[in-house]
Amino acid sequence: MKWDKIKNFLIVLLLVVDIFLGVTLLLQYRNINYVSSGNLQRLSQLVSDNVEIPPGILPAKKQQGIIYGGSYPDDYFETVAHLLSGGAEASSYVTPNGMSIVTGSGSTDTYEFTYPFGFKYVYRSSDPSGIFEIDPGYISELPEVDFVRALQIKNTVKKFLYADGALNGPDVPVGLRIRLEFGGVRYDAPRELYITTVAQYVGGQPVYGCEAVVAVKNSKVVYVSGNLILCNLDESRNRELRDQVNLMLLESHDLGGSGAVAETLPVADGETENGKPPQQKTAADPEPPHRNEISPAADERYVLTSAESCLCITWYANRAKFYLLPGWKFTYNDSVVRVRNSLNGDIYTK
Repeated sequence: MKWDKIKNFLIVLLLVVDIFLGVTLLLQYRNINYVSSGNLQRLSQLVSDNVEIPPGILPAKKQQGIIYGGSYPDDYFETVAHLLSGGAEASSYVTPNGMSIVTGSGSTDTYEFTYPFGFKYVYRSSDPSGIFEIDPGYISELPEVDFVRALQIKNTVKKFLYADGALNGPDVPVGLRIRLEFGGVRYDAPRELYITTVAQYVGGQPVYGCEAVVAVKNSKVVYVSGNLILCNLDESRNRELRDQVNLMLLESHDLGGSGAVAETLPVADGETENGKPPQQKTAADPEPPHRNEISPAADERYVLTSAESCLCITWYANRAKFYLLPGWKFTYNDSVVRVRNSLNGDIYTK
């Protein structure tokens, strides 16, 4: 009987310890990965002179401190056209901002590139009516298709854009794959086109500016227009970041508020490895985008209407490498969009 009491006591004790450890780990996780509600409230008060942050608009979850890198070869345009066309015979000519490549004979496809990642593809048959142009403004007015048809269209688009697995396929580590996020699939009955939009994501975050409109007809992609990274990433590294509270203080400063609080913010743009303190930046580190200052009216008030973490494209000095740097996209009054680099707080300019 006495042993039974001791056993029950030990079981209860172990349960209490497990609960304590679980709660402790949960609190540690939240402290590391989330901004506290108290800090969000204090932020709203600090920037209230010129920026209004409605409750729930600024996310509490912090951004992952990871930058991604990829190689940008001299023959990027030709390589992409070769992959997407399945190696079809091609002819090309240089345009003021990029290159146009035509593949095939008789029934031809045209690949138009604008440096660095602007891309337009048009399927052209011998009949001029085979040339498709899509006005993004009317897409939302078209009816959506059913789930099964939408899934078929999305698979067709992914297979074309990623060259049937040659890009972002099983040979690429999961953490380096560029994922396609689709909008709704809609049907243009007069032209018999299935139309959708795609955006590119890495590590659960959108790549700012990398999105496109795509049309499919007769189970074939016939039109693509937008900006898309059509090559593989090959590296990632951890970096310390400024969080969204820090960046919003800088926003308030630049948008006309007091600069006192912004000047006291810590700089956190060094790389860390195995818990070591930030190291001096070397020539192999990507240069952050430069600040693009604005001068709004002194009495203008900004209401934050959306905020989301994202990744911003920047370049190594010789343009042979590009990097995706963490950033935050802030939208004010549903119209003013500003993106800040999370490494040093500068405004991002494409």
